Amino acid sequence: MKREDITWISAVFLIVAFLFSLPYIVGALLTPPGSKFLGLLRLKDDLAVYLSWIEQVRQGDIFFVNLFTSIKQQHPFFNFFPLLLGEISRLLHLSTLKIIFISRYIFALCLVLLLYSFLNFFLPFTAEKRAGLLILLFSSGIGWLTGGYSPARGFNNSVDLWQPESTIFFTLYVNPLFTFALIFILLFFFSLLKWRNWKGGIIAGICLLILANAHTYDVVIVGLVWIFFLISLIIKNKKILIPEIYTPLIALIIASPAIYHQIFLLRNEPLFSARAAVPTLSPPFYFYLSGMGFLIPLAIWGIIKRFREDKIDDSLLFLISWAIAGFILPYLPFSFQRKLFMGTQIPLAILSTIALTPNYINLKKRIFAFILIALFPSNAVILGTDIYSLITNKPLYPQPNYVSQAEGDALEWLKDYTTKEEPIVAIPDFACYIPALCGRRVYAGHWGETPNFADKYKEVLRFFKGTEESAKERFLGENGIKYVYYGNYERFLAPEFPNRFMPYLQPVYQNEEVTIWRVRD
Repeated sequence: MKREDITWISAVFLIVAFLFSLPYIVGALLTPPGSKFLGLLRLKDDLAVYLSWIEQVRQGDIFFVNLFTSIKQQHPFFNFFPLLLGEISRLLHLSTLKIIFISRYIFALCLVLLLYSFLNFFLPFTAEKRAGLLILLFSSGIGWLTGGYSPARGFNNSVDLWQPESTIFFTLYVNPLFTFALIFILLFFFSLLKWRNWKGGIIAGICLLILANAHTYDVVIVGLVWIFFLISLIIKNKKILIPEIYTPLIALIIASPAIYHQIFLLRNEPLFSARAAVPTLSPPFYFYLSGMGFLIPLAIWGIIKRFREDKIDDSLLFLISWAIAGFILPYLPFSFQRKLFMGTQIPLAILSTIALTPNYINLKKRIFAFILIALFPSNAVILGTDIYSLITNKPLYPQPNYVSQAEGDALEWLKDYTTKEEPIVAIPDFACYIPALCGRRVYAGHWGETPNFADKYKEVLRFFKGTEESAKERFLGENGIKYVYYGNYERFLAPEFPNRFMPYLQPVYQNEEVTIWRVRD
């Protein structure tokens, strides 16, 4: 990669990073006195899970347990992603919140550099690659035409407004794990496309090993894409191509320990299998179409253009295979359907660049700027929605954007004076931060990590709002709960709770906002 390319890519990255930093900057500037901005704006509950894993590493563990349930996990699991961040966090004395925030930018830069290199397979000229990278980083769908994201509509909306896996900009903005996974998806394909021999198989195998461990769903993505690509090659060449078969098989063999680890957990760990069974199903198909927006007709134009030019090479077949697989994957018979849409924007964006080449990709001409502006609005809606929610102090998610100093002190007390074997009950909307920020176990705290979450949420509400003390004492004993956390969320829902006669509880910590009781033995 030439120096001028690195300089240009760095400038583009800084622009992208500045744009997706705007809501975080606003959130930090609007931090109420005596509070701390957490830097979590979307997918707060899922990010809390990653934070809980990182916190476990900071506390000396290399195998992880689910801290969002009082049920004991029989088989701890291993995950390279939080282990990496946790060890860096411990080495540099960074908090879990800081390391997850910093990793967002480090992985984003790595992905941007890798995307530019990946474009070499499809776009031979510098101007084309630069245009392709800009389309990859800034494009979104036409969800903005529907009026923007509304929590009331939930998943019945264009995916570019609520699903971070749908576009690269959204991924970079929200979730460093998704960015990390995209890096290894691209490295897997990069290795197999560049070296169709044992070398490519080994490098791809290492990438697949990490991918299968850190974000297992994506093994299905790369597998189906390569199968479609292989079929297209066989049809084109009218023969079976041995290198394209044995190189991914080498990769699969190398990755097999990580795949076996996941299969073992699914079969032998009830908590893990229960989590995997929680449905994350796809919305209606047209929400995926609107989520990709103008990229779809542009991609079709790019395919037609190459066919007319009689340039049907392997690179084009790969892009077509990935694009087709991308819209089939979310409707395979798995419980995690919508997670399989990750990366579909990439082949569509590259095919769109092919369509626009050479007449519309001159970066100095207004027409290309207009195209980028036309592709960006849903990303702008996402940023604007989050900034508005911060200004009006109306979070899109049940979890708070800020934690007060008193709440932070209470969480530190839990970290210092309790163990992760002593479950804590709190309102789940806040309880998800207890494993994340102090590495302690809660009775219920996450829609997927907590088995039977909806029922347990109701049980927690009954505990705090109920008046039958014998039933509440029985609830604590049957579930092995050792501590009761009562803070701002609990006070809002059950203001009379601390005034009740509760001889089975012993107060062990109190400040101006939070009281913590220990359940008497």
